[in-house]
Amino acid sequence: MKQIVLLAIFLLIIVGACQKESEILSSKNEEISDVTHDSTFSEPQLKISSSNILSATSPNHIPSQMFGVNSIYKTAYYHYKQPDASSCSWTSYVNCINCIVTANNNYCYPTPITTVRYRCQQYYPNVSQYGASHILALEWHAGKYDQGYMYYSRKSPTNRWDATKYMLAHINSYHTPFVVRSSMNGIGHYRVVFSIDWKQTESASTVYYTDCWYANAGSFNGNIRSMSLADFLNAMTVGASCYNMLLMWPK
Repeated sequence: MKQIVLLAIFLLIIVGACQKESEILSSKNEEISDVTHDSTFSEPQLKISSSNILSATSPNHIPSQMFGVNSIYKTAYYHYKQPDASSCSWTSYVNCINCIVTANNNYCYPTPITTVRYRCQQYYPNVSQYGASHILALEWHAGKYDQGYMYYSRKSPTNRWDATKYMLAHINSYHTPFVVRSSMNGIGHYRVVFSIDWKQTESASTVYYTDCWYANAGSFNGNIRSMSLADFLNAMTVGASCYNMLLMWPK
């Protein structure tokens, strides 16, 4: 009888220990679930408010981390190559809005690149401001034709630190890609930004983007390119006096 009682006590001790271990593991899992992960870029995304990003007066005020889009936009992304040498802006716009619309509505953006180009050129001809006319045409198109799909905001800061903060804050708030006016070989160009691996300095930070100058590589990762933030910011002001971007997020 004494042996049975001792055995019962021993079993109770084991069950209690297992239950305690289960509680600890559950608590740890809850902690881990509070940290989101970018499925393409493996670093965890820490929590920081976008207002703190925008009010930061020094790069050291923003912790090093990966600012990445939600994985649904990578899954939904389809890469169109620009149909001619002067269509990088319209193509980048369609590449960006198409993955936002597809990810959130389960259908593709219905407007062809040629139609976007025709509309912008027809209704907003010869626009020139800040040395980058097409960004204004894209903003106009978004407001006239695409308000049902997304919200948008054009930013044209003259200061590169402000430009950096706008980009980081946008990804931090909405986790969506966006279009920027850039350059290639000294000629105005457009790209779609997906993620920024922020390391508190421009030279150490990396921008991940897609470029419609190149043909579809067949997968999201295959279409992703990278550049240091310093070089990326330099490219944004070739032929322009501002850092032009069209930020886009779903309704």
